[in-house]
Amino acid sequence: MSLQFSIYTVPLALAAGLSAALVAEVFRLRDRRTAPQVLGVLVATTIWAGADAIRIASSDPAQKLLWQDVRFLGSTLVVLAVFLHALEYSNREEWITTRSVVALSAVFVVTNGLMWTDQLVGHDLVITGYRTATVGSTTVLEFDYGPWFYLNAAYSYLLLAGAMGMYVTEFLQRRGAFRRQTAGLILALSVPWALNGVFLLGYSPIDLTAFGLTVTAVAFVAQLHWFQLLDVVPIARSTVVNHIENGYFVIDADDMVLDVNEAGAELLGRPREAIIGTTVDDLFAAYPGVVETFRDRRDVREDITLHQDGERHDYEVDISPIHDGHDQYVGRVLLIRDVTERRRRQRELERRTEALERQNERLDRFANIVAHDLRNPLSVAKGHLELDRADHDPENLDEIEEALDRMDEITDDVLALARQEEATVDPEPVDLAECCLDAWRTVDTGEAGLRVRTARTVAADPSQLRRSLENLFRNSIEQGGPAVDVTVGDLEDGFYVADDGPGIPPDERDRVFESGYTTIESGTGFGLSVVENIAEAHGWSVRATESEAGGARFEFTGVEERPPDETGREAEPEGR
Repeated sequence: MSLQFSIYTVPLALAAGLSAALVAEVFRLRDRRTAPQVLGVLVATTIWAGADAIRIASSDPAQKLLWQDVRFLGSTLVVLAVFLHALEYSNREEWITTRSVVALSAVFVVTNGLMWTDQLVGHDLVITGYRTATVGSTTVLEFDYGPWFYLNAAYSYLLLAGAMGMYVTEFLQRRGAFRRQTAGLILALSVPWALNGVFLLGYSPIDLTAFGLTVTAVAFVAQLHWFQLLDVVPIARSTVVNHIENGYFVIDADDMVLDVNEAGAELLGRPREAIIGTTVDDLFAAYPGVVETFRDRRDVREDITLHQDGERHDYEVDISPIHDGHDQYVGRVLLIRDVTERRRRQRELERRTEALERQNERLDRFANIVAHDLRNPLSVAKGHLELDRADHDPENLDEIEEALDRMDEITDDVLALARQEEATVDPEPVDLAECCLDAWRTVDTGEAGLRVRTARTVAADPSQLRRSLENLFRNSIEQGGPAVDVTVGDLEDGFYVADDGPGIPPDERDRVFESGYTTIESGTGFGLSVVENIAEAHGWSVRATESEAGGARFEFTGVEERPPDETGREAEPEGR
């Protein structure tokens, strides 16, 4: 074969060599999405550019005609490969079937068949004639084309226009890094179109379209190899709807955020462009514990609670794995739902349910009290009434009166407990010493004594605090006898009530606040339960311990202190 040197063979030979080299690289990545289409573009570009380079370098017209036929094989294959690439890139891979590929290839198969049979049959459907021409020192062939050539050209440009339309649609729908990457594909596909236009308009004597297609092929390989865009995003877009109210994130196998919807951006308070391309560690840097919890989890649904700006927020996290067509793991889809309001309503419903259960428990407890505790003194009263009818002994009337007093006492305590559990606290500044003296005066103290060693003013509901102190004083007298001494004094964040009676055994100190618990026959077992309920209603804590004198001591802590009166005082013992 006789050869001639032409400067135009250099870019075409380089394009063929580069495309052939990239074939090996893409073949290594053949399991990735769109790799077969990119491989088709590279093989077609290698054939087209290589055939053009040899056709120009050959000076023999017969050889030029042969490589012209080979060139058509590359030009038709590249159009088909680009169109199929656009289908899969734009998430229309369901259109790529054996039947559709055969249908799309039909025109190109006929074109290549007509090219290779034209010399034998002379049908002139593609090329009707040719002539030699000289461009500088290079001999080239100029062709006259038949009707099928123009039909093939129109069909090719139709497919290329369709591919460009799909790329442009993706460009308009995407944001941030993805939009820039799609713009790169559009520009790369425009290069061969521009070079072909330059040739058709007569500005270049040689068609360098194949060289331009190498630029397109390199761009496709870059997207496939470095950005890995084609592995994840189209599949993710088919996994969830593009526009959903929940936060939607696509994360690749390296924990980089590839896509996010507007709801996700709003959830994080950042623009989409600032989120795409960042790592999960950077995106959720304020919540490292959450990141570690979900780092290696691919399929999970779980609730999390975060505190943002001092407020509680509840979220449902739903993670689904993404696999490619070869079942290879390529990333995750992350859905985040803000369920703060729903969880708040659930907690409120649970709170109301618990309140109803507590109310039912109280009703059961009160029913037991009425059925059991009131029955005993009632039986006593009825028995002595029968005796009085028989012998008219005045002692029977005393026993009846005592039983009725006992029933009255039980009724008062039960009502106090019930009202306290339903009552609300309305705190105001209360002089603790004055309240102690008022409570002491309403209790049958006998020979008992009271020492008030406090000048503190506390935030409390005065009537409830007074009832609490009355119950404590009454308890000290019932347990310690009529000569017991009671002391009220200050703690660092509260106050105490102590006596010098027999005290409370250590193993019973937690039980004394239980409703109905008592160690004496005349006690109701509700007084200290009322005390605990009043403390809890105020947000205080109360505990039973031992006094310095070995008696009982009740300590109230968490008590809010208000400014004291002008003078404090220590109350002198009363009632002795």
